[in-house]
Amino acid sequence: MAKKKSVKEKPKKKDLNRKESDRKKSMTSDKLAKIHGVAISRTSQAAEAATGARATLNLGIDVENPGDKPLYVWATTKDYAYDPATRVLSVDLAEPVKQLPPYIKMISDHPRAPAQVVVNPKSRATIKVQIPAKVNRPGPPGGPTWVEDPIGPIDRVDVRLQHATEPIHHRAGEPPPEFRKRLREHGDVVRAEITPATEKEK
Repeated sequence: MAKKKSVKEKPKKKDLNRKESDRKKSMTSDKLAKIHGVAISRTSQAAEAATGARATLNLGIDVENPGDKPLYVWATTKDYAYDPATRVLSVDLAEPVKQLPPYIKMISDHPRAPAQVVVNPKSRATIKVQIPAKVNRPGPPGGPTWVEDPIGPIDRVDVRLQHATEPIHHRAGEPPPEFRKRLREHGDVVRAEITPATEKEK
C-alpha cells in the first residue's frame, strides 16, 4: 500500500511587522519602522449630501521608529484595494508591486515623489492619509476598462510602508523610468496586517 504524503499546514496570519522578502534591506530589522495600529473614520452620508464631496476613508497609521536615526516615512497612498470576501483593505504607502493586466495599457507614466513625514529616533508618529471610499479595479476583457466598487466593512488592514534614513526627491531632468527605479529601491518596506480601531463616521 502506498504511503500517504504528509501535508504541511500553512502558517496562519498574525498581527506582526514583517520585512518583504523580495527587497534587499538597508537596515537591520531592529532599526526598521514598526506599525502599531490603524484607526479609520468615514465621511457620513449626511456630510456627502451636504457638501457634494466624494466619500472618503481617513486612516491614521501609528508608526514607531525604534532606531537611532530619523526616518523619512512615506505618507502618500500609492495604491489600495479592498476584498469584500475577506473584508481586508490593502493600502500601499510604498511603491506598488502589482502589475496591470496585459490588456490595459498605461498612456503615460510620470512617478511622483511621495510626501514624507520625519519620525524621530525612539519616538512614534501618526501618518494620516485619505483614500476614496470606492475602489477602481480592472474591468473584464472587452468590457469597461475600470469598474468601481464601494469599500464595505473592514475587518483587517494590510499596510505596506516605505521609509529610509534619507528623503527622496525627483532630480531635474531625470527620466521617469529611472526615477521609478530609484523609488522602488529606496530604503526599506515593512508590512503589517492589523485589526483597525472601530470605524467612525464624521
